[in-house]
Amino acid sequence: MGLHTSTLGHLLVDPPLNAAEERFLRGFAETRRWDRPAGPYVVLDHPLQDDASDDHERYNRPSRHEPGLWCGWKPCLEGCCISLRSEVATEGELWLEYLIEHFLAPGGQAARRKGFAEFTFDHEINGVVFVEGAETRQVFAIECITNEVRGITLMPGVSMAQAWGIEDDEERLQRRLDLLARRRASLRR
Repeated sequence: MGLHTSTLGHLLVDPPLNAAEERFLRGFAETRRWDRPAGPYVVLDHPLQDDASDDHERYNRPSRHEPGLWCGWKPCLEGCCISLRSEVATEGELWLEYLIEHFLAPGGQAARRKGFAEFTFDHEINGVVFVEGAETRQVFAIECITNEVRGITLMPGVSMAQAWGIEDDEERLQRRLDLLARRRASLRR
């Protein structure tokens, strides 16, 4: 089961990303972020033709220190802003912090790695993006001011368990178990 979301807004990048940064971050967002032997910064030339691993556990586990399997933030072609893609908006707040800490802000962690010589690590991110979860009816904002990220709940909505009818309270679970037992008993008659 997936979470369906809608997003509105974008974040400004100042100064704009250069061509190498824009190209890398676009590929980064399109490449599945699984726990690859080559490390967390892998970007594939053709992300839709992923080099799936025979190790299914590893393939379904995000790289160490990454928030999830897909980064939802993608830069515009001009590099002046980044937007949160609605199809992968979960973990948006955590992914934004990751991108700032690793690739965008002064002292970015990727600066110490090979392959990032063209990166400037001098960007400031500002703006707000609104996200609405269709199933949970939760509405929240991801605000970034001078590279400081903050999530703001505007409407709390319901939990994923409630949205999908899998409430986690013991009473409801017991009712379901009792119903299942009655159904099984009636089938035996």
